[in-house]
Amino acid sequence: MHERSDNAVELDCPIKIPHRYWFGDLFVGCCDGLVCIAIEREVCIWNPSTRKSKSLPSDGTSCHYLARYGFGYDDTIDDYKVVGFFGDVSKGRYEVEVKVYTLRSDSWKKIGGFPHNLSTLNGLGTFVNGALHWIVTMKSNMIIVSLDLAKETFAEVLQPDYRDGHWYETLFVLNGCLGMLCGNNACADIWVMEQYGIRESWTNLVVIPRVPYLSGYPYSPPLCILKNGEILLKNDVHLVRYNPKDGTFSYPMIHNCSPCFCANSYVESLVLPCMDADSGVQLQHRY
Repeated sequence: MHERSDNAVELDCPIKIPHRYWFGDLFVGCCDGLVCIAIEREVCIWNPSTRKSKSLPSDGTSCHYLARYGFGYDDTIDDYKVVGFFGDVSKGRYEVEVKVYTLRSDSWKKIGGFPHNLSTLNGLGTFVNGALHWIVTMKSNMIIVSLDLAKETFAEVLQPDYRDGHWYETLFVLNGCLGMLCGNNACADIWVMEQYGIRESWTNLVVIPRVPYLSGYPYSPPLCILKNGEILLKNDVHLVRYNPKDGTFSYPMIHNCSPCFCANSYVESLVLPCMDADSGVQLQHRY
């Protein structure tokens, strides 16, 4: 499970992927070695290491509803949850119905309290500190909205006081902390909230300049910080390693890989996404 390689490994996805489907739209989230993926309204929790998977039951909403999802872990009940945002687009309305699926009960339930419409919800749900986080775009600004998976309540997380002129923002997790990337055509600022929930703890970790010949493409969130301090992230179709000490870039190669790919960090585990017939154990959290 820990073999080092720069070659891409092909895995059989438990959901049939339509031709020319962009994997970035397929990926919902990753937690404890479990990956949540969704194609349209078909949702699956999958452990790529063990090849075990669990298809979720229908959420019960109309086929006219547009869906977005998030995935995380509720440590108060030792269970994994999928959050679905469903908006009825057939009548031009984007009011949101929010439902939560729990793995142990294998069922969905409706929750309230989300005051925004689906068209304002951006990006994947970022799981950190027991909550999922999204960027919500308002008319003149943006906010960070969190969903506490234990309480199943929404709240606002105050964002960093970053400078004007950025035209895109994305959230990520770095070393267990909530992070935010704010970018424009010239650079990308990487912020990290070192103490969760405390606005003053937002720290501007680094400002990454644009790769000269890729100046028109936004950076993805950082994948990791390497032991030597270099930051690994993605720009367009390239993996990029940035050295903040001397301002240099390098470009790791992934062999046997499609030129169009998305990238996320992943740590293997033996956590089961479904009931194991031999042991009778459904969840084995954090080996």
